[in-house]
Amino acid sequence: MAYRRGGNDRPEVLGHGFIEATTWGEGMSFVAHAQAHGLIINHAIPDGRWHRVPTVDKPRKRNGAYIFDGNSGVVKNWATMESFARYGEKVSQFIKYFDNTEERIKHARAAKQAQEIITRSVMAEHDYLKRKGFASMKGLVADEELIVPMRDFKTYQPTSVQRIKADGSKKFLPGGRTKNAVFVLGNRHAAVSWLCEGYATGLSIQAALRSMYSDAAVIVCFSAYNLAHVRLC
Repeated sequence: MAYRRGGNDRPEVLGHGFIEATTWGEGMSFVAHAQAHGLIINHAIPDGRWHRVPTVDKPRKRNGAYIFDGNSGVVKNWATMESFARYGEKVSQFIKYFDNTEERIKHARAAKQAQEIITRSVMAEHDYLKRKGFASMKGLVADEELIVPMRDFKTYQPTSVQRIKADGSKKFLPGGRTKNAVFVLGNRHAAVSWLCEGYATGLSIQAALRSMYSDAAVIVCFSAYNLAHVRLC
């Protein structure tokens, strides 16, 4: 596909993606609430910030997290809980803040790793390209994988990479941002560009455009979902 362009007493799962657990017992303290979910803490810091702590199942790691403002709070055990357990009222903002912060950290870590992989990659032939009909073409290669840089559509700074093995299996970096991430074949400032999903598809489109003496750019979006976002940028 190509396009041309010129968010009671027992825990209860709520629709917003966290767990309601406000009344685990009359008079239950926040510390007791956290301990009930496997967090190892003897006191809670009521500063309204997230804190990472050990858990009963992983005492040597900090798989637990909590935030407490003195009245309300949220806890999570990453090893045993898929969502959050809340204590008190009006804590949805805590969850949103945590999700956004964690996501930014993961994105930054993946972007740094992507830049490191791109830097140590070398231009070389690759079996995947040969299988797709581009025997003489070279691409970025690292650790025997074809590396396709993924860059922010607007800033063109790296956000992740797509790693392609000789058999065609593909992987993105864990935590890497894929939304609005692209790889541009040709001049990214061209007046006309064609959007597509995959790298090999992009190479085929580029070859066809060259045969027609077109200098249009080809923008690889990596998925149909992301292609729809890039079209609106």
